[in-house]
Amino acid sequence: MLKELKVRDLALVAESNVGFGPGLNLLTGETGSGKSLIIDALSLALGARGGADQVRHGADRASIEAVFESVILQREIGKRGAAHIDGRTATPGQLRELGQNLVAIHGQHEHHALLDSDTQTELLADPRTGEDEELSAERSAMRHAARLAELGQEAMEALREESLSRAAASITSAAALDARLAEHATLLEALAEETSDVAASVRRYVELLDSDPGRLEAIESRLAELDTIKRKHGGSIESAIHERERLELQLGSTEDLDSAVANATADRDRRRADLESAATRLTKARNVAARRMEKAVVAELQGLRLEGARFEVALVQNVEIGPTGAEAAEMMFSANPGEPIAALAKVASGGELARVMLAIKTVGADADRLPTLVFDEVDAGIGGEAAIQVGLRLKALGARHQVLVVTHLAQIASFADHHLVVEKVPGKDGRNVVKVRELTSEDEKARELARMMSGGVTAKAVARAQELLEEARR
Repeated sequence: MLKELKVRDLALVAESNVGFGPGLNLLTGETGSGKSLIIDALSLALGARGGADQVRHGADRASIEAVFESVILQREIGKRGAAHIDGRTATPGQLRELGQNLVAIHGQHEHHALLDSDTQTELLADPRTGEDEELSAERSAMRHAARLAELGQEAMEALREESLSRAAASITSAAALDARLAEHATLLEALAEETSDVAASVRRYVELLDSDPGRLEAIESRLAELDTIKRKHGGSIESAIHERERLELQLGSTEDLDSAVANATADRDRRRADLESAATRLTKARNVAARRMEKAVVAELQGLRLEGARFEVALVQNVEIGPTGAEAAEMMFSANPGEPIAALAKVASGGELARVMLAIKTVGADADRLPTLVFDEVDAGIGGEAAIQVGLRLKALGARHQVLVVTHLAQIASFADHHLVVEKVPGKDGRNVVKVRELTSEDEKARELARMMSGGVTAKAVARAQELLEEARR
């Protein structure tokens, strides 16, 4: 759960510490007050892309700190950015990876997780269908098959390397890695280090050797060959000898490679059959889950004033069986009767997408493992009874998750467990700054709802607001 969001020098936010509680947290305020800035700040703390243009004018950098029950995420943006997890240096990518297990943000101007095929496939998971058990079995089989394939590949590579191993061992032996040659090389290296005139040192040493030109040529050839072997095998005679010993051992261990590869291939084929069987069971479970989800989501959409909307879940075959099975889920949608159904990502407007996600989250609230859900623009294009229905569903979600919602509608705001008002007020330097405060009294809440309904705080509007608050508590 998100406990606190600390923001400094981000756009119009000079400094603000926003506290959040369990259940339904509502952010309200006049148009342009900066409500979405709070969601933007949270997104940055979760690793979203940021730039120097988001830094408050006159400041060098903006900083955001998101305090969760289990971890603290920090982000700085400006000319030089920085990220930290529990005080330890991290990258924005690491923030994103961790944030995916903490918060889901659904907003009209965000990258909608719902449009991602992997997210749609995961949303289809429903413990009541038994899919989780089948998915676990399938993934286990996949790991076994992948490991066996890896071992088989290693065996094949070992076969290919055998001839190279023999050749290398032969070359190492042919190089006459004996004590005398090692002594020659050591003396040469020592003499080269002791004098700046290497050539002269070598000539003096050569004069001490057999003056036979043929003998000298043979030694030079062997030394050159030795240098080549040294470069390939660690840079020293000792490492070359060690490599020869290793290759000789490997030659002994690869005599039965043909048999090993045959056994590994047969075992891999058996595992592949197990994998395909698990994938088939998973597909059947997904079909059951898809039909159940379709029915439940359509019922929810009716209550959200999307009468006549169609919602289907197609299972699209993968080219290969992967870690998540033989297929991926693709959600299909049509908002109006008579309109052709198409991929949700292609046809849903921002407001429709928000309500589809709300319907899915309501249907799968028990199965959703993310502790915090954020909805921005969930009230786009609705009002009246539909707004009350949205509020009811958000309240129900708040019983199972922490929910953060930005809304313009009093009907939705009346259901808040924690009502936060975002205001734009003059700062010390005369520039406007964004402030956030929680409404704690019933009078404060009623006056804010009245402003949201009528644009002004009149006695009649306040009375209606109080009625809304009472209805929401029933």
